[in-house]
Amino acid sequence: MQISIFDALYAGLPGLMVGFLVGYILGASKSLSTRDRFFITLTVGLIGGVIIALILQNTGVIVARPDVPPDEEAARLSLMFLLSIMTTFGGIGVGAALHWEPFAEPPPKRHVTFDPEEDDEEFDRQLREATGG
Repeated sequence: MQISIFDALYAGLPGLMVGFLVGYILGASKSLSTRDRFFITLTVGLIGGVIIALILQNTGVIVARPDVPPDEEAARLSLMFLLSIMTTFGGIGVGAALHWEPFAEPPPKRHVTFDPEEDDEEFDRQLREATGG
């Protein structure tokens, strides 16, 4: 079973470009947690790679060759699907790495403790410090 360089290019390049775009967007979003980024990457990589491979196969870019036995042809098409999925994951990884933004840090939680035994001056000072005024 052989895959020509053109088959690999046709199957891999669209996945790489879509993955790069998604990775670029994911890497730039500060509001997403690590878990969210991981699951979005997993979902887009798998589903996007399969959809791209199906589109390429149905439009005739990835075609079955008549000179190859059917079992080798099935293995070749399966490898093309796998290549499409892998290049989508690779594109997401490269895009996210090139445009990675650190997570947004949550603002500090401020609190005021009220002790009825203390005088009002101390409470007012704590209140001013907590509100920044």
